[in-house]
Amino acid sequence: MPDTPLKLGSPWHEFLTEIDEHLTAPTQITCIGGFVVTNIHGFSRTTGDLDHVELQSKMPDELHQIAGKGSPLHKRYNLYIDYVGGIVTMPLNFDERLVEVPFEFETLRIFITDVYDLILSKMERNSPKDQADVQFLADKHKLRFSILRTRFDDELDFIPNRDRHLNTLNFWREWFHDHDDGGAEAVVGDEGDQTHRSGS
Repeated sequence: MPDTPLKLGSPWHEFLTEIDEHLTAPTQITCIGGFVVTNIHGFSRTTGDLDHVELQSKMPDELHQIAGKGSPLHKRYNLYIDYVGGIVTMPLNFDERLVEVPFEFETLRIFITDVYDLILSKMERNSPKDQADVQFLADKHKLRFSILRTRFDDELDFIPNRDRHLNTLNFWREWFHDHDDGGAEAVVGDEGDQTHRSGS
């Protein structure tokens, strides 16, 4: 992830800028989904929502009143904020690997998961769009299936329907690059840069 401020294209820039201007308390969200795949990792596809799995704020309902589904900003930009924490199962220690995106906002702080956690968040749904995202991320960042499988075994051993999810991982396996050199695991950010892990 570069240190220089990240510039978003329209209408995401305007949408998030208005959210930042309307928030009355510091707000931190952890984002996954299509917003991260497209705006951070560079996949060329459309998405209309910003999925998040964590929200830290003194005003926890304020963000969704401002920019949730059916809000004035949703109607203006056809974009909305969506909490998916009750739908998506994340690896146990994903919050230890978060990276803050360097946006120039005053009140809103956006964190993203590392790329392996992002991929595992797509495992339960495994839609054609999710599969395309996984294939893109694995190819762009030359990801190793061995790391993904270890992450699954170590941090998602509690997940229901384990055999079904193992079948999903094996279906994805051909998209990964397991010939990379070993070494310390890194967080993969924009343009394949390796970034030190960061807490919230």
